[in-house]
Amino acid sequence: MKLKIWLLAVLALLLLASLPAQSVAFKVQPQSLTVGQSGKIIATLSIPEDRQQIFDPEDQDFFFLSATHPGLDFGKTIYPKTYKETDAGEKKYFKSVSLELPFAVKKTADYGKSSLKVTMVFNLCYPSGPCDPPDEVDKTLVIEIAPAMSNGGEGLEGPISETMLAEDREDVVPVTNEVVE
Repeated sequence: MKLKIWLLAVLALLLLASLPAQSVAFKVQPQSLTVGQSGKIIATLSIPEDRQQIFDPEDQDFFFLSATHPGLDFGKTIYPKTYKETDAGEKKYFKSVSLELPFAVKKTADYGKSSLKVTMVFNLCYPSGPCDPPDEVDKTLVIEIAPAMSNGGEGLEGPISETMLAEDREDVVPVTNEVVE
């Protein structure tokens, strides 16, 4: 009896190990930005040979990309063109599909490196019709927000202080090599 249970357990593990697995790869471009700059998050879903990802533009609950970060304004998920579309307007993706999420750095963003939480939700289906339960993959990426360059990208970085603008102030006397009597 114990041998039967052990053999069934081994068989179940072998079956699970042989199932094709999907994977999601995330990246942010560029990784370092300044206030006002735009970027994008790209998530690529690898789809097993025996499945497909279906996207219905009228019901986006089962295939999307989202992110959270207090210093970024996010746009809408950008879906790629597909080679196969159903009569109902659904788009079918095979092998792999990359979604993009555009963003812009807010003027109020804190400078420095910070975490950017990204989530991809997908729902793989078999060509015969049935679908797996919806799945979700989370990833934390690192993004760096630097101060905008104050002089066209040359020299010092960061906000301009009052002392840096001394030549424009009336209460500051320029230093020269001339002797004043």
